[in-house]
Amino acid sequence: MYLVGGGQMSAIATIERKRVSYSQITCYKRCKKKWYFRYVLGLKPIYSPRPMNVGKLVHVGIGHYYANKDWRKAMEEAHLKNVEDIKNTKSLSEEEMIQYVTDAEEHYADSIGVVERYIEHDAKDPLLPEGWKVLAVEQEFLVDVDGAKDQLYGFIDMVVEDPNGNIWGVEHKSGEQFFMVEQLSLSEQTTMYIAVLKAKYGSDRVKGMIYNLIRTKKPSVPKMTKQGTMSKAAIDTTWEIYEAELLKNGLNPADYADMKDKLEGNKFFDRTYTYRINREINNFLSELAIVMNEISEQRAELCYRSPRRECSWDCREFHELCIMDFKGLDTEEYIRHTYIERAPDPMDETEFFDFVEESMY
Repeated sequence: MYLVGGGQMSAIATIERKRVSYSQITCYKRCKKKWYFRYVLGLKPIYSPRPMNVGKLVHVGIGHYYANKDWRKAMEEAHLKNVEDIKNTKSLSEEEMIQYVTDAEEHYADSIGVVERYIEHDAKDPLLPEGWKVLAVEQEFLVDVDGAKDQLYGFIDMVVEDPNGNIWGVEHKSGEQFFMVEQLSLSEQTTMYIAVLKAKYGSDRVKGMIYNLIRTKKPSVPKMTKQGTMSKAAIDTTWEIYEAELLKNGLNPADYADMKDKLEGNKFFDRTYTYRINREINNFLSELAIVMNEISEQRAELCYRSPRRECSWDCREFHELCIMDFKGLDTEEYIRHTYIERAPDPMDETEFFDFVEESMY
């Protein structure tokens, strides 16, 4: 995949080399010690917190929904695989195993609810209006980057075509809250996906990326007061839900115009469109090759920490291990009890950060 001039980009994949994913690149740039834990030692947490677990299951469900496949069955299979991994972990006590499985069951139920609400919303306000069509779901790519020793590898959630023949990439983003769309102006993921799509479909046809934003939090339902009115206390819901409760309790929505004004802008599903010009793509690809070569040549003794205030949440999976390692404590037993040691799975490389960043700003 070479720099863009006036024409098209070209994708070349000839000699078999190591594959470097977007998740690995962002992990390496964030903290080399975190990268070492995940990609050199191959550590994966036994327990997945709610944002990560629900996020992955929702991603599975939405993908199968747009592929016209049985999304419930796919989510169930992913959930059962997660439970199986927990039960096969010999280092857990019986009490821990029961708690982890119980949490996983709750996360699974929550994720089913999120996808059900999304499909109901999509029927009213479709992501893909009439005339749009899905070209690919989980579009795999493996491309050369000019100047890089290894190959760039990954998946784009969905590729769609609008009625005018234009190509768009689609990325599903879930979280308790929406992330700030201003972040997309420097989003390397956005630039990378657009570059890959231009290489595959031609520079002129590709328009940009659509971010399909999905809140995993269930909308709250307002409550009646002792006086027989609907509560006007601050609530995280939509006007549609609030109005439905008013009608259900025989109240006139016109008497709650102030609540309508407050809630009409509150959303649990949204979309945003973002674009890149060739100059931005060229700058990104030049920097990408440098980082990919650093990863290729990295030595374990140079994997230093990059401590920041965000460590406790965007590196939650390795936070305690990092502290123990920093203090020079014996980490062998902690690793055995907390992680599964195995080579990273390209289909399971989504960072915890992907699912929590939306709610942290």
